[in-house]
Amino acid sequence: MRAVYLTPHSTFPSVFPSNTLFGAICTGLFDLDYDLDDLIERYPEDPAFILSSAFPYLNAGGAIHHFLPSPLLPPPKIRLEEDFDKAKAFKKVRYIHEAVFHDLAGGKLRREDIIGDLDNYAVESGMLARKREYLPLDRAETEIPHNRINRITSESEEFYHTYGSIFRRGGRYFLIRFYDRAWEAPVEAALRLLEDRGVGPRTSGGQGQFSLSFGEMEIPEDAGAPYLMSLSRFAPESLAAFEGRVWYDLVSIRGRSGDGVMKKSVRMLSEGSVFANLYRPSYGTMATVRDSPRVVEYGMAFPVGIRWSG
Repeated sequence: MRAVYLTPHSTFPSVFPSNTLFGAICTGLFDLDYDLDDLIERYPEDPAFILSSAFPYLNAGGAIHHFLPSPLLPPPKIRLEEDFDKAKAFKKVRYIHEAVFHDLAGGKLRREDIIGDLDNYAVESGMLARKREYLPLDRAETEIPHNRINRITSESEEFYHTYGSIFRRGGRYFLIRFYDRAWEAPVEAALRLLEDRGVGPRTSGGQGQFSLSFGEMEIPEDAGAPYLMSLSRFAPESLAAFEGRVWYDLVSIRGRSGDGVMKKSVRMLSEGSVFANLYRPSYGTMATVRDSPRVVEYGMAFPVGIRWSG
């Protein structure tokens, strides 16, 4: 699977979801004079490509360690009283090392097994890995002060903070699955343009600067698995189609268009959401968040197979 690595050189957005990535790529494609209407009209029935959200990676001695979302399944069954505190610690895990994730997805490992054996795992800042594969995260969250200025009076109206991450030996990566190889070169060109500009709302202040590189990552390719987990934010056409076999957290998305007009709010299932495999070629929708001119929010699932027996 094609992996795209964003190695930060400055404070970087703490969250970089699939809908934001898709919008940034589309902006780059537009600036490079590609036909966005032709691209957008292909979704959701015939997507040219799909994207995951961006997740943490660490680089140690030339080896890249990827982390993936913890599956949002029903609470694990805890039978031993001494495991209750371990279960609380596991509940705080947001990202799982790829080696552990592969065992979970393939049904070789249960969450109950991890909880019972948690002493042999390392948990730091919401990230879990086996101790033999553990690397210090070496990432820090930082507050960034801002001062909002009234454009008419030139007076200060509000002092506020946003948050970003500082990475010292790693960064963020995301995955792309191309269904139409003709879009590979244009997407790479759009990403190179983003590399020149930076990402996030504060690039003019030097934030969001990064180096771009490409690689390959192995992910579970189990088309026959009874369940799927999305590595992206996901806007299903209907939850009823899953007949109750869906577990998720909701995220509300709202923002402004480039001209300052507020877009409609849309709710999506978060990364890590698990749903029944309906054996469809694709899942998700493009939510219309502004009618004129039409603006859409990317809501396609990036599914990986999960073998979970309940």
